[in-house]
Amino acid sequence: MARPVALTVAGTDTGGGAGVAADSKAFAVTARHAVVDAGAVGEEPMCRVLGASGVDIVEKTPAVADAVSGR
Repeated sequence: MARPVALTVAGTDTGGGAGVAADSKAFAVTARHAVVDAGAVGEEPMCRVLGASGVDIVEKTPAVADAVSGR
């Protein structure tokens, strides 16, 4: 039987404690396949944030949702 799919719209976190990394871990624990739509990309070497770059999710997210749902 196929695992359920879960979509997250979040930003990246190089430390893995937040954003798409944390969501993917949570989905794995609940036996779901993670599909990621990154809304922001963090610029974070080691211990500090240098900046973040936004991604236009308003245009992108509906297409991702349609693909995940099989529409």
